[in-house]
Amino acid sequence: MIGLAFALCGIFYMCSVPLVGFITDKYNHRKVIIVSGLIVTALSFTLIGPWVPLTELFPNDKGAAWAVFLGNCLCGIGTASITVAVMADCVNEAVSHGLPDSIITYGNLSSIFNTSMGLGNFIGPILGTAIVEHNPFSTLSGVLTGLCLGEAGLLVLYCGIIYAVLRRRRKWSRYSSTDSSIDSATYNHIHNDSSLLLLPPTPYPVLQEHYLQSEYE
Repeated sequence: MIGLAFALCGIFYMCSVPLVGFITDKYNHRKVIIVSGLIVTALSFTLIGPWVPLTELFPNDKGAAWAVFLGNCLCGIGTASITVAVMADCVNEAVSHGLPDSIITYGNLSSIFNTSMGLGNFIGPILGTAIVEHNPFSTLSGVLTGLCLGEAGLLVLYCGIIYAVLRRRRKWSRYSSTDSSIDSATYNHIHNDSSLLLLPPTPYPVLQEHYLQSEYE
């Protein structure tokens, strides 16, 4: 039963990836899907732990088998949402910043993404073991829940800042259409796509030199 419980995470991940990919391509709300996936994953860790605030919901104050099963199912769904949407968002951001929409860009992004995943899979068990050695498993569950919710909060904050910049840009656009005395430097700065993304501009040849391989190599 223990093997089945933890196999559910992989089963639901496998089944959820095509569905999440379809939703991502159709509705194009990648960051919303990422935040939703982080919240679902946080809930899954809370159930598997269980995290201390929820222990009083169980008869023995330690958790229940159904919570482990449900938590692993939610973990698979949440992980699929995060993985698919993050990769799609990486491709969109890279192309919008000047990289070509080609297999070379996809390959470079895929290698960076999988390297980061591998690094996390290496560091995560080490830190998790260190925590469990001196604390109950519910503490580790709380840490993982906090990390997921913290990442979701940072992403929501980032999206809020971008939304505020967009509103300011639209406001200046309406104002500039009626007042021709606006300083041109200020107007160009507000309408610059790089300032909208809060990133400095990078020349396209530099991107090619540092991130793209030659097609003839």
